[in-house]
Amino acid sequence: MRVRDPARVQRIIETAADLFGEFAYNDVRMEDIATRAGVAKGTLYLYYKDKDDLYLALILERMDQLFERTVARAQSADQPEEKLLVVVQEVFDYFHSYPHIFAAIQRLDNVGSACQMEALRGSRSRFLNMTSGIIKELNATGRGAAKDPEMAAVILCGMMRELLFAPPSSGDGFPEQIVDMFLHGVAKVQR
Repeated sequence: MRVRDPARVQRIIETAADLFGEFAYNDVRMEDIATRAGVAKGTLYLYYKDKDDLYLALILERMDQLFERTVARAQSADQPEEKLLVVVQEVFDYFHSYPHIFAAIQRLDNVGSACQMEALRGSRSRFLNMTSGIIKELNATGRGAAKDPEMAAVILCGMMRELLFAPPSSGDGFPEQIVDMFLHGVAKVQR
C-alpha cells in the first residue's frame, strides 16, 4: 500500500490553485497540473480520482486555512464585538487575496455534485458554528439580544457573501461598517 507524500500533495494543491487562479476551470487539464507540479499524470490519480476531486480538495484545504486563521485571531480578541470584526476582516482579507477561491466556491454552488455540496456545507457549518458561538457570547454579556444566534450567524455570513460579489469602491473601514450594521441595524435610535 502506498503512503501519501504530504509534500507532494501540497505541491499538487498549490499548483492546482495557481492554475485555477490563472484559467477557467474548463481550461485546466490534469496534464497541465501534473506538468507544472513536476509529477507524472498518473501520480495525480493516486491522490485524486479526477479533476473535480482535486478541485474540491483545493477548496476544502483553503477553507480549512481560513477557518484556522480566523479562529486563532478571534481567540486573541477580548470582546465578542471584536471577535465578530476579526471574522469579517479575515473573510474579506482572505478572499481579496485569493479571489479565485471565492470563484471556485461559487462554481461548486452552481454545478457541484451532491457529494461536493455536502463537503462544502460541512466546511461552512464550522464557520456558522464559530460565528453563532460569538453571538451567544455577545448575548451573555447583555450587549446582544439575538433570539436565534444560529440565524443571526447565517445573516452575518450572508451579508459577507453578498458583499464579496460586489464590494463597495471604498475599502476603508468596510469590515467595521458591516459589523456595525449587523450589531446596530440601519434604523435611527429614537430618544
